[in-house]
Amino acid sequence: MGNTNNLKKINQHIKPILKKARDITPWAIRRNKWYILVITLFLLVVAFLTFFATSDKQNGLNLLADKEYEEALPYLNRSLEFNKDDKNTIFALGQCMEGLGQYEKAIQYYTEALAKDPEYFGAHLGRARCYYKIGEYKYAKKAVEYLIQKGQKLHEAKYLMGMVHMKQSRYYLAVPFFNAVIKAQPKHVNALYHRGVCKSQYNDFSAITDFNNVIELKPTFKHAYYNRGIMYEKKFWYKKAIKDYKKADALLLRKADLYKRMGDCYFQMGNKELSCKWYKKAKTADRYLRIPQQNQVCS
Repeated sequence: MGNTNNLKKINQHIKPILKKARDITPWAIRRNKWYILVITLFLLVVAFLTFFATSDKQNGLNLLADKEYEEALPYLNRSLEFNKDDKNTIFALGQCMEGLGQYEKAIQYYTEALAKDPEYFGAHLGRARCYYKIGEYKYAKKAVEYLIQKGQKLHEAKYLMGMVHMKQSRYYLAVPFFNAVIKAQPKHVNALYHRGVCKSQYNDFSAITDFNNVIELKPTFKHAYYNRGIMYEKKFWYKKAIKDYKKADALLLRKADLYKRMGDCYFQMGNKELSCKWYKKAKTADRYLRIPQQNQVCS
């Protein structure tokens, strides 16, 4: 706010001087000492404005880097007032809006940045992410395909393409994109996890290896335990499955399906008492959940 007031004051003082400069004829300029003063003041004003705009932009970018999105907005908006064609400031505003979960607004800013520079690859990727987050997978895919065609932002683009295919239940198509990301970045936790999830959908038990790697890299990844438990259960390794389900529960993954699966494992192991316990917990979490064998083990 202080910067805006300073700019207004400077503007008020300089307007009469600039008017005076316009009124001075070329003949009078040679004889009028105002000329030097006007030019000097004009250059000072330009320097001041540039300094304030640059300072605002840098402050905004620093706050953006710290994920202080709300606080960054006033600085970036003031900077944009000084230079409305600054694609980088427009892009930064898109990042702020994306960080605040205002994806439609972020798309508008990214699109505006692309109008200034059609090959602004960061804006293409940002817009693709936002389209993905609002469920516009068709547009997300189109943006990602452009990046892959151009050979730009490949790791992020291929990961996002895998996510788009996964959301559309095209698991076989998603896996090659996750493979490409993992080949380049073997410790990419999310790519490993989502590849495992895709493989588990068509009972490829190498998914267990992916979940093992995820847990090794990030021991608190609760969904990795849950999904590995499902794969163990499919292989009839009920004790291992129960151990993973309990770990996911300890990490606060509160899912009725998890409790039901725990009950199913104990049921298959012939332990009616524990099976009943977990079925009841599943019903408490979701009273509409169907558990056909609950009456059998809880009677």
